Amino acid sequence: MKIHSTARAFAVLDLEAGEKHIFRSLLSDVAVMLGGEDELDALSGEPEDTSPEAGETGEREVSADDLARLVGISTAERPEDPAVLRLLPDVDGDDAERSAEFRRLTEHDLRESKLANIRIALYDLSLTGRIELDDAHTRAWSMALNDVRLVLATRMSMASESDVEDLYAREAADELDDQQATMLTVYDFLTWAQERLTTILLSGLGSGAEDEEEDA
Repeated sequence: MKIHSTARAFAVLDLEAGEKHIFRSLLSDVAVMLGGEDELDALSGEPEDTSPEAGETGEREVSADDLARLVGISTAERPEDPAVLRLLPDVDGDDAERSAEFRRLTEHDLRESKLANIRIALYDLSLTGRIELDDAHTRAWSMALNDVRLVLATRMSMASESDVEDLYAREAADELDDQQATMLTVYDFLTWAQERLTTILLSGLGSGAEDEEEDA
């Protein structure tokens, strides 16, 4: 994998087929966690059939939940999956009532923002050849990859710096099982990619920039 900037593209991703598959699989998994199977179908570009069935006028009763969604108010409960909770955290760990109210008002928009980033990345991955990104798509990729990293970190119980140090110490001592070792390798792969994109964003490289390249 190569991630670099050129004179005509803010960021360029040169990915092997296997690397594209890893990105697609991980991003799709997080999309399902955030929105369910219906959302994944939408990300895949499958049109939703909204036509009325025979005998129907197409009109339907609008519920309070429908109106809440329209104005960005969520009725979702606190996520039970620790990985989803990492993506949609409590605003106040000491005040459950305040956190619930804040979640009701903001969770819908937060979910949609994260899913929008994933949609962009999955769209770019559907293209053939090298992937050329503008600054907006580069930013979306960086945020989407960070969310995938948060999920993996939660699955590997990486909640603190000491947890991270312990995990890498176990890797060095060859004490990880195959699944743990694979997850850590993927985590490192994503970390490098996200850091590279973030570096390009912070450098402000764009049109007219000198070509810069790094390999994974």
